[in-house]
Amino acid sequence: MRAQCCRQFGGILRERNRFREASGYLEAALRIYELQGSGWEVIDWAVTEQEAGMIHRNAGRHTDALACYERAGDLVVGGGSAGLEEHVVFRAMLRRDVGIVAQDRGDLDTAERELTAAHEVFRTKRGEEDFETAQVAKFLADVLRRKGQQCKAASRRTRNPLRKRGLRAQAQTHLTRAHDLLCPVVALLGKRRTTEAHTYAACLNKLGSLQYAQGHIHKALNHPARGRGDLRHRVRTGPPLPRQDPLPARPRTARGGRSRRRRARTAHGRAHLRRQPGRGPPLARRGVRVPRGLRPGPGAGRGAAGPRHPDPPVALG
Repeated sequence: MRAQCCRQFGGILRERNRFREASGYLEAALRIYELQGSGWEVIDWAVTEQEAGMIHRNAGRHTDALACYERAGDLVVGGGSAGLEEHVVFRAMLRRDVGIVAQDRGDLDTAERELTAAHEVFRTKRGEEDFETAQVAKFLADVLRRKGQQCKAASRRTRNPLRKRGLRAQAQTHLTRAHDLLCPVVALLGKRRTTEAHTYAACLNKLGSLQYAQGHIHKALNHPARGRGDLRHRVRTGPPLPRQDPLPARPRTARGGRSRRRRARTAHGRAHLRRQPGRGPPLARRGVRVPRGLRPGPGAGRGAAGPRHPDPPVALG
């Protein structure tokens, strides 16, 4: 019971980003399991190691997280009184966590391999409508999107036409797979948007990033706004979020439909023309007061301007 309480406290503190205190509680639970030895269920000990690894991962200690995941995997290999199916699902959870750590470290190939294996197990054992299956699919889609963007960037840098064509085909393949994985997740989380508003908003954000990578810019701009709307209208536990439209309307006034900034630019331009009267349309047509020395003479044509300065006296003889 004491070990279970330590695990609960550690999970609560991890959700509040108090990783040092959470690690202390999980280490206390692990010491209890080590002292009791085989008197406990192996799966409980392994889950505690996994939770300790998740705390290290959230804190940015990736090496410690991988060590915890490895110890947890060693504990469930030997079997125990728990069912074999439960062990298979738990090992898939460990592969999911290893894939997330690899994604955080930038190793996208390892992340894709581990997350793909975990997704296959979750889809087989728990089905497509399970929340954990949707979470793994979301992480895998994000990895595929990043790989597609890397292939696009590499195709823009190369000058070899055959390599450019191959990289573009790889990018399209990765982005298509990511879209096929993420769309069912958005539909599933859309049914639970009242209880999982933050998760649904994060998923919409990932879908917008994916559509931006595919070149659908207008669709990508729409999804973050929808996500903010769900958080603003459905989450009641915190303060309302300010609205941030992707394309805000320009402010207008009743005076000719011009904004204040545009009128300021027009006034600045008029002042500039006063200093340089030879440029631009005639000043009288712009409604600007023209100094007497710059006014056109009586014989000047339409739009003609007089001399800037009076003619100097000419010496005779």
